[in-house]
Amino acid sequence: MEQLHLSPIECGVLFILTGEGRPLKERAEISQVHGLTMRKAHRDRLKSRGLIKSSSAPFVHRLTKKGEDWVRSQFTSSASIPAKSMVPFGAVAAAFKQLSDRPGNASPAGEKKNGSDELSRHIATAAWSEADEALGEALQAIPRVQGAIEKLEGCGAVDANLVRQARLATNLVFQAVRSAARKRELWLGSEPGAEAPFDPVRYYSDDHLSYGDQIRVVKPPVIRGQGTASVVVRIGEAAAIGK
Repeated sequence: MEQLHLSPIECGVLFILTGEGRPLKERAEISQVHGLTMRKAHRDRLKSRGLIKSSSAPFVHRLTKKGEDWVRSQFTSSASIPAKSMVPFGAVAAAFKQLSDRPGNASPAGEKKNGSDELSRHIATAAWSEADEALGEALQAIPRVQGAIEKLEGCGAVDANLVRQARLATNLVFQAVRSAARKRELWLGSEPGAEAPFDPVRYYSDDHLSYGDQIRVVKPPVIRGQGTASVVVRIGEAAAIGK
C-alpha cells in the first residue's frame, strides 16, 4: 500500500475506529473517551486520502474500505516495531486482522434470527468468536510488549527517538484494543506477577499445583462478564511461588 505519512493522531483515529467498529463522534468519543484531539488539518488529511468519511454538526467519522486496508497493512511489516517486541506484538496484529475481517460492525446479537438470515447469524457468531479469541490474546500480550519496550528504553543500545516513537505507536494500538475488548466485555482477570490462588479453570501450569495453592501469575486469563455470569475466554498461565 502507498506510504501515506500520517501523524500519530491520524493513525490513532484509524486504530480507534477499527477497534470500536462503528462511526464515532469526534468530540464526545474520539476526544473525551479516547483522548485524541483532532484538528481541521487531521480531518482534511484523512478525508482527502479516502481513509474516513465524515459528517458535521457534530463531526462524526467512519472508516472507509481504504481506511480498513491501511490499518490491516500496518500489521504486515515489522519495520517500525522493535525486534524484541515482535512475538507478543503479533497477537495484537492478529486481533486487528480479526476485527477488520469480521462481518459488519454490529455484534451478532443484533442480527436477524429468522428465515435466510439464520445462516448469516451463525457465520457472524463464529466470526465474532474468532475475533474475541484474538482480542483476548492481544490483551494478554500488551504487558509483554510494554515490558519489552521498557527494557529497550533502559538498555541505551537503541536510538532513544525510535524507541519513543515505537512506544507512542504501540500505545495508540493498545488503546484501540482495550476499547474493542470493553465493547465485547473482555477484561484481564489479574496482572502479570501478581499472586493469586490457583484455579485450573483460569490458569495452566507446568508445576504440580492443587486448587487454592498460591501461584504467581505469568500470563493473566481473559474473562468475559462479571460475577457468576463470567466465563474464561482465554486461560492464563501460572507458576508456583518461588519458581
